[in-house]
Amino acid sequence: MQSFVEAINDFEHGESEVRLLDILACEGCIAGVGFSNDDPLYRRRTQISRHAMRNTNGFDEELWNAT
Repeated sequence: MQSFVEAINDFEHGESEVRLLDILACEGCIAGVGFSNDDPLYRRRTQISRHAMRNTNGFDEELWNAT
């Protein structure tokens, strides 16, 4: 429940871009071994989503399939 409250607070302060908060989701790789970020769960999830979006911009699927 605490993670959900943190997520609502992050959203309220513009620190989260989530549109769906799944309070039943496990923490998974967002809090896995070697992860040293102390930010709340949903803020880490937002950071990972932003990173993925930045790195898939301009993705060339044809080139990927050709290799």
